[in-house]
Amino acid sequence: MHSKAVAELGERVEAAVDDPALLDMRRPIAVTDWVAGNLKTRLDERDTFGLRKRMASLVHRLAGELSDANKEARDTVSEMIGLLEDGIAEDYDLMKLLEVAEKLSKQQANFWKVALDGRRAMSIEELAAFLTAVGKHLGEQIGDHDAARLAMELADQELTGGKLGLGRRVDL
Repeated sequence: MHSKAVAELGERVEAAVDDPALLDMRRPIAVTDWVAGNLKTRLDERDTFGLRKRMASLVHRLAGELSDANKEARDTVSEMIGLLEDGIAEDYDLMKLLEVAEKLSKQQANFWKVALDGRRAMSIEELAAFLTAVGKHLGEQIGDHDAARLAMELADQELTGGKLGLGRRVDL
């Protein structure tokens, strides 16, 4: 039984990895929006988590005070308790759903940050080649190699804190 569950989990993970919708950041936003709408409706109706807990407590106390002779009233109160407990469980489930949506949203944001940072990242060699090409182009366009070196040196200072030494050592 245990190995079947592990195999099933492996299949679900593989399916999730191939699911492009998993990285769609609109999903947790939609869940959050739905829960917020649900909670707003409840607040508008004054149906809050605290109210449900308080009502359940009062109905439990009432159930204890009813005599065994009044079976119909006890059954009604038991049904009320069940409804209130279902509502409390629903509140708990909604909060858990929000927590999961928030975790998913954070994981998606981290994934996209890493993915996009990787695309924008440039190795030090690529940066040096790029700045050298810019310096050569500037030198050709403005005909002033000193100005091109100065532009490269400024770019080197801004982008790498001067680690490349561009502008001082590159001959145009």
